[in-house]
Amino acid sequence: MKIIQHRAQDSGIHARADMVEVDVMMTQDKHLICRHDHIYGLDPVWCQIYNPDMGPLLFEFMEQTDKPLLLELKLPELHWEGGLKNFEVAVIDMAPNAAYCSFSTASLYKMRKIRPTAKLVQNLWDKQHPDYGRIADAYAVPTGYVDHYIKLDVPPLFVYTVNDPRLIHPENFDKIEGIITDNPGAFA
Repeated sequence: MKIIQHRAQDSGIHARADMVEVDVMMTQDKHLICRHDHIYGLDPVWCQIYNPDMGPLLFEFMEQTDKPLLLELKLPELHWEGGLKNFEVAVIDMAPNAAYCSFSTASLYKMRKIRPTAKLVQNLWDKQHPDYGRIADAYAVPTGYVDHYIKLDVPPLFVYTVNDPRLIHPENFDKIEGIITDNPGAFA
């Protein structure tokens, strides 16, 4: 099971992490930045010109780690002309070996068209019905719904955001591909 550090752009990269997860957004002037979505709805970067206070640029973050990346694509509610396509192409061009994650099935379909071999992870919430692999190679599910998705037999599963290993039943560890956590050290 992989330990995936959540919000690595905010907290630094823990030695125990096998992989790092960062949220990626695009500014109006097409800069890719790493910025956690806790600010997402309050400060829409896609409507702004880039400034360094927004967060690190994706290429700068990539230079700081040799760990594999899970890039969560944060898409704007409103798209400027060509923005969505440009965003996905820009992310794939900059980080061709990353795994890509999104709540947007439409975005994952576009990613699959752009790069057929890309590793795609579909974010699910509550008891949302998974696409059963037609697009996604894996699913990311909230901690409280692990048992539900394991019963559906839709592995591989990534579970978010688990900061206490006791929240996952030990018998389920072998059915989970990765744990997304703010605290990789808890899984030593």
